[in-house]
Amino acid sequence: YIGTNNIEAGRALGRAAVQLLPGGGKAVAFVGIRSAQNAQERVNGFKEGAGSQIQVVDVMEDSGDVNKARRNVAAALQNHPDLKMLVGIWSYNAPAIVDEVKAAGKRSSLKLVTFDAEPNTLLALKEGLLDATAVQNPYMMGYLGVKVLKALLNKDEATVKAVVGEPGIKDTGIRLVTPDDSKITSDVLIHFSDFKKDLDAKGLTSS
Repeated sequence: YIGTNNIEAGRALGRAAVQLLPGGGKAVAFVGIRSAQNAQERVNGFKEGAGSQIQVVDVMEDSGDVNKARRNVAAALQNHPDLKMLVGIWSYNAPAIVDEVKAAGKRSSLKLVTFDAEPNTLLALKEGLLDATAVQNPYMMGYLGVKVLKALLNKDEATVKAVVGEPGIKDTGIRLVTPDDSKITSDVLIHFSDFKKDLDAKGLTSS
């Protein structure tokens, strides 16, 4: 396995969430399919990282329907007037959250944290409409994946072990991307401008 440790990614986002809401509060999370392994790991990791200060009162499922994702956000805002935070678990949940919160005029009263970095998610970070997003490293997944495949074809066990070790697992890590003026601290934090420079250097528009 070469890829993201979604539990650790969730924990990192949860720890950032606590910094955004030091007084605690209620949150609703949004996801495509709740039973998917990466969804469960991200949600559970987030809860671990956030601890008891932030209560995830609901995890709303949209079955991969972007329009339903937006309706879920609107419903959450209506059904939970005391919400303090919205959490986007899958990539398209971030733009859905940002758009609905902006339309409802509630950005000032809510903290918004998500996963992944679609182009509209990056735009939201640049404009300060999103507080943080935990981003995978698909570039490194591809690079190391091809490197291991080549080594396997060449029966180069030394290279395979150097990449994935004895367990056969390589965590390609995550970065926590925040607006440039964010006060969040994290070992994996990168501000938007630096993240954008990294993407530009690789010819990428999203991650």
